[in-house]
Amino acid sequence: MVLLKKSPSALFAVTALMFLARSTRAFLRPSLPSRLLSTRHFFSTPSPLDIGSPEEVLQVFNKPNAVILDVRSQPEIDSDGKIATSGDDKWLQVNCTPAACPDLEDTANEAFPNKDTPVVIHCASGMRAGKAKEILEELGYSNVINAGGYRDLDYLQEAASQK
Repeated sequence: MVLLKKSPSALFAVTALMFLARSTRAFLRPSLPSRLLSTRHFFSTPSPLDIGSPEEVLQVFNKPNAVILDVRSQPEIDSDGKIATSGDDKWLQVNCTPAACPDLEDTANEAFPNKDTPVVIHCASGMRAGKAKEILEELGYSNVINAGGYRDLDYLQEAASQK
C-alpha cells in the first residue's frame, strides 16, 4: 500500500487493470439485445422473433396463390437480390422498419384482399418481417408466416424456382 501512495503510476496501473478485468468480463458475457438480434436461428427452441421453421415456411409457400412479401428497402434488394418467383406466385415489396410498415395495409388490401391468402414474409433478419406479420394478423390475415432473413432462405429460393 505504501508503494501505491508513493507512485501514482503504480496506482494508475492497478486501477486500469481492475477496470479492464471488469469490462472484459462484461464484454465476453452476451447481453440480452445481442442474443435477440442474432440473424441465425436454431429452430429447436422458440425464436423470440417468431420465425417459422423451413418446413413451416414451405408449407405456407406451397399453398395455391401464395404471396412472398419482402419488407426490405429497395437498396437492400438491389444489393442482395430477391426471391425469383414463377407462375402464379406473387412477389411484393413493402418498405418497413422494425417499428412500422406505413404502406402495408394499403398494399395488402389491393394485392391480396382475401384474408386467407398464404403470405410468406421476409426481410434481412426477421425483425421487420415480424412487425409486418403482426400488422397483417391484426388486419385479419390468418395464413401469414415470418420466414426470417433473406440470406437464410436458400431453400425457399430453390422451391420458388421449381414451382
